[in-house]
Amino acid sequence: MMERRKNLNDKFGFVEIMEVSLNEIGEIITGNTPSKSDTNFWNSPDICFIKPDVIAEDEITELLDSNEYISENARKKARIVNENSILVTCIGSIAKIGIVKIRECAFNQQINAIIPNKNIDTKYLCYCLQNSKVKLKAIANAPVVPIINKKQFGEFVVKIDGDISTQKKIVNRLDYVQSVITLYKIQLQKFDDLIKARFIEMFGRPFINNMNWESRQIKNVVNEVKYGTSKPSVENGEYKYLRMNNLTYDGRFDLTDLKFIS
Repeated sequence: MMERRKNLNDKFGFVEIMEVSLNEIGEIITGNTPSKSDTNFWNSPDICFIKPDVIAEDEITELLDSNEYISENARKKARIVNENSILVTCIGSIAKIGIVKIRECAFNQQINAIIPNKNIDTKYLCYCLQNSKVKLKAIANAPVVPIINKKQFGEFVVKIDGDISTQKKIVNRLDYVQSVITLYKIQLQKFDDLIKARFIEMFGRPFINNMNWESRQIKNVVNEVKYGTSKPSVENGEYKYLRMNNLTYDGRFDLTDLKFIS
């Protein structure tokens, strides 16, 4: 049963906000993989076969192609959805979100699909799920491989605006904001490339030391070197606790999964 409540919105007045499970607003389908041992299923690139690696982590991916395909012979063995279906990763990397933008595609067992009802805007539901990513990850609590099964996924509750015209207005605004974010990311990447290029111009390539800079051991150029702590993290700890996975390959901090110690 859908739960409804009124919520004040300065722009649109009183609008209807509904708390609904995903089962109530669309059909849920879990993907699968046709048998790899049957070469007839994989001998022709007829149908795109979507896996998690083609869905981006931090943005809604428009799925226009894939890096693997199945043949028409596998159609009855695969799970196939049509354009404007939503694909959400539910095993391993949780809550990566894609929208099917081709006529149809198949997808593997790490992905659940949502075929939204006609009164739900597809992109709007994607933004709702993106906003709920932390909650989705929280219910994927398997100790080794995080997983959200079909039942859990279908029972997951989101808050949506009941008016589809308002949904579309919200999507237009969020799309604009996302386009600005994407532009800034491109600019930052270009600045990062420029800084790297200037560094090499000024100091050469560190690994081959083509400018013949004097080299020294770290112990001779620092006052002190300390090891980190091996204390286990705790709930509601006082101090932030940096671990190896908080450092990225390009030398940045990733604080999305931060732990604490007392």
